[in-house]
Amino acid sequence: RPYLVRLAHTLLAGIDPRHYTTWGRPGIRAQLIDVKRKKLEMDFVLEGDDRSMHVLNAVSPGFTCSIPFAEMVCERIQAHLDRSS
Repeated sequence: RPYLVRLAHTLLAGIDPRHYTTWGRPGIRAQLIDVKRKKLEMDFVLEGDDRSMHVLNAVSPGFTCSIPFAEMVCERIQAHLDRSS
């Protein structure tokens, strides 16, 4: 466990290994890390090309903004298609 804390310290600013003295059950958090800024990415990230669009960092499958977010994704795809034709 101390090894994992040391690794986290290399990825994220503000992790002080001395603060981790007790341990609970481990968990998994599917969240992007901006390795240049050493911070967790707190928003959705859309990446794509001419053939695909990818939603990254959608940490909760039931997020409350799903309908407006889906509309935004569709608008971006449509704008890309309009530019391509």
